[in-house]
Amino acid sequence: TFGQGVENAETWPKRLEASLDPAGSGCVEVMNLGYADGFSPDSYGLYARADLPALLPDLVVVQLFTWNDLDDLRANLWEEPGSDGFPGRIVSPVTYIDLEGRRLSDAQYPLRFRVPLLRESHLFQLAAGVVGGAAGLRQVNAKEFYSRRVHQREVTPALAPAWERLEFSLSVLAAAVKAQGARLVVVLFPSIAQMGKPPRFPGLMEAYHHSPDPFDPEEPNRRMRELLDRLGIACLDPLPALREGERAGRWRAEELYYIEDGHFRPLGQAVLAGWLERELKAGGWIP
Repeated sequence: TFGQGVENAETWPKRLEASLDPAGSGCVEVMNLGYADGFSPDSYGLYARADLPALLPDLVVVQLFTWNDLDDLRANLWEEPGSDGFPGRIVSPVTYIDLEGRRLSDAQYPLRFRVPLLRESHLFQLAAGVVGGAAGLRQVNAKEFYSRRVHQREVTPALAPAWERLEFSLSVLAAAVKAQGARLVVVLFPSIAQMGKPPRFPGLMEAYHHSPDPFDPEEPNRRMRELLDRLGIACLDPLPALREGERAGRWRAEELYYIEDGHFRPLGQAVLAGWLERELKAGGWIP
């Protein structure tokens, strides 16, 4: 949602706003809260409780990334629990923001992610991924991430607490949105590994020395849809439309995504904005 790697005007929230209000009259405002509300779904709930009343929203759209949102939930530290058990303070052990608003990471992250100029350079990240190994530049957490089996058909004990946290966090978020008289929609942001026909997923798993047999690229989406259905939260999933566009030759996945870090390129932002506008209008969420 924040739009790492693209200009603000190229992000899907700004594109959506421009499409809904082409004259720029100010009758529609789409606020991009990426990073402002934290880095993971638990911080969204905390932010909504504290700050949503001041924003007076009509509709809240939350984007869940199937690639790493559960990983972030698993790592976060929950502190100062309230009467309902939800934290009053959430601490990331690997990422924090200093007083000047800069995102910093601790030493357990590879060098390529700790140095700001290097971290923000897609060209350097691509080169580091190709070269690998030297000076700690290789991305060391990818294999570890998959070893936690986010795409495994059965939830492992290591990942189960993250799923529980996700459900709790989204229930808190939904209650905060409802208290403001607004509506909530969750959009599932797919990873590039889920794209393609056949999907790129088996090859990716083999690259990290996992057999693809116990894994399913559809699993995070299916499980997230079931969770949202239990909570009564509307869910939109662009994965089928993105796959169909690739099969029809309208784009290649590599044109939608930055390969190295998985964020959307400008074209991906534009495609998502157009698809989301159509879906929100079809569902009666926006006029």
